[in-house]
Amino acid sequence: MIKWPNMLLVAGTGRNVGKTTFVCKVVANVSKDQPIIAIKITPHIHDLCSHCKILLQTERLIITEETSKEYSKDSSKMLAAGAQKVYYVQGADDQFSKVIDFLKPLIPNNEALVCESAALRNIVQPGYFVLMSVNKNEPLKKNAHLLEYAYHHIIDYDYQVDDLKFKNGKWLRNCQAIK
Repeated sequence: MIKWPNMLLVAGTGRNVGKTTFVCKVVANVSKDQPIIAIKITPHIHDLCSHCKILLQTERLIITEETSKEYSKDSSKMLAAGAQKVYYVQGADDQFSKVIDFLKPLIPNNEALVCESAALRNIVQPGYFVLMSVNKNEPLKKNAHLLEYAYHHIIDYDYQVDDLKFKNGKWLRNCQAIK
């Protein structure tokens, strides 16, 4: 496991559970006081957007930097919410070690980082891991049950982020260090 203590990692028990909305709330809240970087990871390769700056491209992995706040893409929403930079990653799960090797040197250890990805939890130990769920009785998306043992906090889409802070390189909840 790669330790990434300044990362708040967000995953969901299914689709449309509010992951991006939550990430944007966190970005907007934290960016009032300090810079925050966001990462959006998807396991699918899509057509490249014309406004994204390509940082790394292979047959099975694309890492771009979002440059526009004007689109309805999740990465654009994160930038519009106040992220200093947003990295958009498309690639197969077996490419994530390359993602870490590429992005980790670009993000200072003392800077707030929020990442939307479920599969990344298999190789990264974040400072704080949030699992989003709309309804605990809904069937879980493929492999979501594997995440249930590893989260710090399970929340729903309506969660208020005011109690989440980033200070001295660590995520705090209710002014307490996350364990």
